[in-house]
Amino acid sequence: MIENFLAGSAALFGDPFTIGIFVFGVVGGMLFGAIPGVSMLTLAAILLPFTAGLEPAQGVMLFAVIYCTGTYGGAITAILFNIPGSAENAPTAF
Repeated sequence: MIENFLAGSAALFGDPFTIGIFVFGVVGGMLFGAIPGVSMLTLAAILLPFTAGLEPAQGVMLFAVIYCTGTYGGAITAILFNIPGSAENAPTAF
């Protein structure tokens, strides 16, 4: 089972373009998640037309990375300033 995971990861991250998409998703998701009132779903909606030219695995990876890092970015403002950046971080502000 671990062999399949490693083979899939090597196939996905073997391309430098895919690594660039990953880094862009991490940075963009964290920034959009940290800004109160603008969620990571806003970034996903903005990038939706651009994913039409991507491979399906790259598009799914981009949206997954945006969601995960956006939740993390929202936790930063919820902890430091008591202002949740996204809805998932509202319990952190209490």
